[in-house]
Amino acid sequence: EEWIEAVQESIVETLCNYEVLEKVWFNKSNRKCADCQAPEPEWASINLCVVICKNCA
Repeated sequence: EEWIEAVQESIVETLCNYEVLEKVWFNKSNRKCADCQAPEPEWASINLCVVICKNCA
């Protein structure tokens, strides 16, 4: 379970970085939920390489 926590912490640190967020939002396709098309999704699926809203997460 330690490695899971390490990966989760790494993901949180990376996503909290403004530079990463800026790169994600620069791509217009990331401005809507990949599933329901809701604007400004809050979640990123690292393994699927998409952004999704909290409802679809």
